Amino acid sequence: MSFAIGSSFRVKKGEDAHDLRREVIGGEPVVLAMVADGHGGSAASAFCRDFIFDAFLERANGDASAESLQAAGRDAFHRAHAEVHAIPGCTAGCTLTLCAVNEQRGELTCCNVGDTLAYLVSSELAGTAQMVSADHRIDHSEEERARLKALGGNLSKAVSPDGQPGGPLRVYPGGLAVARGIGDADCADFVSCEPHVETRTLPDDFVLVVATDGLWDGTTLKQVTRIALKARTPEATAEKLLKLSVKLCGLFDDMTCIIVQRKVRKLSTSLSSQNSVNTESRLSPARKSRIAFDGADDSSLPRRLSSFDEQRSSSPPLSTLATKGHPGSVAVSSVVDVGARASSDISSSKSRLKKSCDAGSLVGAAERVQRRTQRESLSAQ
Repeated sequence: MSFAIGSSFRVKKGEDAHDLRREVIGGEPVVLAMVADGHGGSAASAFCRDFIFDAFLERANGDASAESLQAAGRDAFHRAHAEVHAIPGCTAGCTLTLCAVNEQRGELTCCNVGDTLAYLVSSELAGTAQMVSADHRIDHSEEERARLKALGGNLSKAVSPDGQPGGPLRVYPGGLAVARGIGDADCADFVSCEPHVETRTLPDDFVLVVATDGLWDGTTLKQVTRIALKARTPEATAEKLLKLSVKLCGLFDDMTCIIVQRKVRKLSTSLSSQNSVNTESRLSPARKSRIAFDGADDSSLPRRLSSFDEQRSSSPPLSTLATKGHPGSVAVSSVVDVGARASSDISSSKSRLKKSCDAGSLVGAAERVQRRTQRESLSAQ
């Protein structure tokens, strides 16, 4: 098994930002992924891209436990919020989602503000998608609407030039459609930078989809789940998801999608366990060398997932992640081509027959020489 990661994006206004990094925290490999969706300019999202990982790592201080990473996320979000507020004349803001995948422990810690959502998709979850972030759109969150009203906010929709209300519910003054975010100094009374934080134990086989609302508003969750379950490489999956959104709704907004996945081999369901054992016992040494155990080093297997540096053509190279071993059942790593095997067996039989004939010819020749020598000896007597 191995982790792989990839991303894709589309630019409409140039306000999205994202980054990927592999770090070692207290000797444990951790994949970091962040996505920010800016509004009112790109200053806040660009700042978070350059700042959030370093602040997170500084607060984690070499402790990769779930409790430590959750605390590090909260602290980093509050620091980023204060730093953006301190930029002279800056009223830009952004959503922010930070995911930390602890490879060694098999844990995902997700922190987010806004509507840049993260979903975990796995065949082990009955083929469903589970949200691991929170949606802080005012339209979608009764909790946030109650909080804003308690603070004296006026909730209403924007009014078009012809006097008709439309679009999502917003809080005024300010006109924000999301109740939590980073920055937005002109809406400081209402916007909260306190992130939703949770940690999940990861299934053996999963696809994590982290994306801005440009993806979620243009597709259905069912469509995203179906594509994710068929994932081969993360880069291709991210690209396919964004292509679908553009196809269905056009490029109506910036779009960014990050994929983190771990795919494992499955036993063929068409063979009974007894047949599998019998098949293994009949395999040649060469064929047996292609048997893989779940959790074995992938360097001995056919390549299924590209390494980080192969996955990210537009980002700094990341080294391939080694995964936590999970002892499991035996899985045949290739499909045997019956025709090719039969041809190989025939060639092997011909070779053995030829060797046998050659050996027989040598014995016969030796016997003829011996009999001729004996006749010549008798004649001489």
